[in-house]
Amino acid sequence: MTPDWLPRSLELLQRILEVPALAIWYVDWQADALVNAGAIGLPEAFIRELERASRGRASTVVHAVLDSLLVPVDMRETTQDKRVLTAAETRRHLGLEAGVVVPIRHAGRIVGLLSIYLARLDDFRRSDLQLYDSAAAALAVAWKIADTRRAILQNQLLYRTLVEEEPIGVLLCSVDGTVRLANGAAARLLGHERPDRLLGLRLPESVRTLAPLPWDEWVQRPIGAVPLERVIPVLWFDKRLRIIEFHARVVELPGEQQRWEAQVQLILDDVTLERRRLMELELLHDLTRMVSEERDLEAAFQMVADRLQREFGYALVGLALLSSDRTRFVGRAVRVEGGLTYNEWRADRGVTGRAVRENRAQLVVDVQQDPDYFAPQPDLQMESEVVAVLRRNGEPIGVLNIESRRGHRLDQEDLRLAMNIAVHLELLMRQVELTEQLERQALSDPLTGLPNRRALQEHVRRALQDRRVEAVSVLLIDFDNFKPLNDTRGHLFGDAVLQAVAERITRSVRPSDLVARYGGDEFAVVLVGVDLPRAEEIAERLREAVASEPFEVRGERVRLTISVGIATYPQHGNGPEALLQAADEALYVAKRHGGNTVSVAGEGPSSI
Repeated sequence: MTPDWLPRSLELLQRILEVPALAIWYVDWQADALVNAGAIGLPEAFIRELERASRGRASTVVHAVLDSLLVPVDMRETTQDKRVLTAAETRRHLGLEAGVVVPIRHAGRIVGLLSIYLARLDDFRRSDLQLYDSAAAALAVAWKIADTRRAILQNQLLYRTLVEEEPIGVLLCSVDGTVRLANGAAARLLGHERPDRLLGLRLPESVRTLAPLPWDEWVQRPIGAVPLERVIPVLWFDKRLRIIEFHARVVELPGEQQRWEAQVQLILDDVTLERRRLMELELLHDLTRMVSEERDLEAAFQMVADRLQREFGYALVGLALLSSDRTRFVGRAVRVEGGLTYNEWRADRGVTGRAVRENRAQLVVDVQQDPDYFAPQPDLQMESEVVAVLRRNGEPIGVLNIESRRGHRLDQEDLRLAMNIAVHLELLMRQVELTEQLERQALSDPLTGLPNRRALQEHVRRALQDRRVEAVSVLLIDFDNFKPLNDTRGHLFGDAVLQAVAERITRSVRPSDLVARYGGDEFAVVLVGVDLPRAEEIAERLREAVASEPFEVRGERVRLTISVGIATYPQHGNGPEALLQAADEALYVAKRHGGNTVSVAGEGPSSI
């Protein structure tokens, strides 16, 4: 999550909620004060005055907010609202009459307040409270993600500063690679217990590396040229992988026959921790950037698998998520030396299955001694396995599985790396889910769950831009005499009626047709590829579906009728606004003729 997540989140919320101003106030319980964490649409003077006025009164304000969650804040000059802290003069210059304050909670504790400012008190709609609560909940999660991300970065920086430099190794070899001189540090860095074990050996053949030594490149360097640096993974005698930085240069020294001979001088430095931390940080940075900017989890999974195998020398890297019935692992990115051998496996099998059952990470140093282990392919002999668990709300949803080939032993550092990546993947998956949730909320009606007017307009626009589409029909639907029903039975009853009717209309059209709530008791249906005659038939069918059978609402039978206005592209307009306007005018004609009828734009009520 990028450092500017809060201003960007507030800008997104402002567009979604369509309000003039927003602010987030951190509650400093110890100082009993409110501290502004971010704001949009508010002058600096207003923010500073509110902070000053809140000192010693923050807890009182929070309790007042909790006591009046369903009541908007009256910010007019004559207000007596206890939630208002600023002077009347300041508010008059602000030009805002009302607001809504929603608590931001974490782990059941109030950590802040989300203030949503309205130009007029009449702009407050109780139906928007659910959306405001969702926004506060999303901000609380984003806040936690940012705090966690900051803590992780701080830990990573701490790790880098604590990396200890190993003693420097020195080697002297003839041009054919024979080791003539080696110190103790060089022997240890190349996986030998003592330096005498190296003397007389040909270095390119005696050092166990995951990548060959570039010996030919080294010996072809001019004498005295600047040292050539290469970083090469080396397997130690204890089977652990070390990343060694080689500095190679060709020098001229006296040989055995008193002649000056070209020899290769090597300076070795163990950069395992430094390089691993650097590669880890680069991987986590690229992973965060990819998801936050592109929100492409699949590409992120592929990148993690590729980088772990290429840069850390693992023989197998697998990222898999549990299937919906939790019986199988489904591979999202699996990399195995020699090619991909499988992409799904049983969730109760292997070390990965044990990790999910126990809901904890696993480190198996010698897989041949583990009864649960199964080999990815018969011809690939493995040494160790590490499994980190991916979780959502504490429950396993997948695994990051790492295996090393025979001779390469994994340890706690590999486990720590896998668990760190798993934590980042969990945070980023949650971030993508929250972003998609906010986008869905911006395009859906909270009462019925149907697309809202904005989504309707976008759907019509895309349909009209599709050159394959020859006709688009829009039906606008309005309930006859719904207001008296709403007034006499109450708004909750009226909301239940709207939900029931929305469900029946949705069942009466094709799955590909869009049913949206247009506003109030008006609905809309978009029929792509449907011409006017067919649209009239569908509209009449909808009218009959509503009128023919009463609705069961809270134990009562309610009879309703609807009026329908029809407009079709291209006869009645070429754009979304024109089509909706034409359908609205047709709906007005249908209502004027007594309702329970269908009317086509530019014509009278349908005779069907």
